[in-house]
Amino acid sequence: MTIWHKIILLYNSCAPNIKVATEEALIHNSIVEWFKVKGLIPKSKACPKCQMAMKFIEMQDSLDGFAWRCTTESKRCSLRDGTYLEKFRIDAPVNIPAFDKI
Repeated sequence: MTIWHKIILLYNSCAPNIKVATEEALIHNSIVEWFKVKGLIPKSKACPKCQMAMKFIEMQDSLDGFAWRCTTESKRCSLRDGTYLEKFRIDAPVNIPAFDKI
């Protein structure tokens, strides 16, 4: 089973009533942006402490390779916080070097 099939299975388990994504669509888009478009992760996030807009950053020590960071309070939140994906503790494929080439 390819990583793309695993992503499709994960997506279908999160949103079973929505049309299945195709490998071609996933190959041509970054998986993080695809998750944002599908509403599986937020497009923006407010800091839980100061309510200011958080910045989306790359974070190597994060499970996903990305996180939300408040520029005011220096608070960081997981990409998955407050989403259905928060329940999953599998490595997301967003930190695979091949995604840089897609």
